[in-house]
Amino acid sequence: MDISDVFSWGVIKWVLIVLVAGFIGQFGKSFALHVIAWVRRKKKSEPDEARTPGEEKSLYPVAPSGEKQILQENKPPSDSKADAAALKLKKKEAKALLKAKKKEAKRKTE
Repeated sequence: MDISDVFSWGVIKWVLIVLVAGFIGQFGKSFALHVIAWVRRKKKSEPDEARTPGEEKSLYPVAPSGEKQILQENKPPSDSKADAAALKLKKKEAKALLKAKKKEAKRKTE
């Protein structure tokens, strides 16, 4: 038995180990993505009764202490691009205002 034979089998063994690990890793990733998508579909198809009673079905953020009204006033009135841009700006301003109020309330409690 020659030293080159031992070296060759060692290299071949490690190459096969790396290939098998890559194969398992790739299919593990694909399986994980499949499971995540399945869970998301299942959650999406949940009936509304399964939600908690206080949970609302809204696309707009809900702010604490009655500030929800500010955000609900920003619902889109029409489909024009200019209106959509103005709405986006209003929503950003309202969000910044709510964030500032939260920070100030947090500072007062500290």
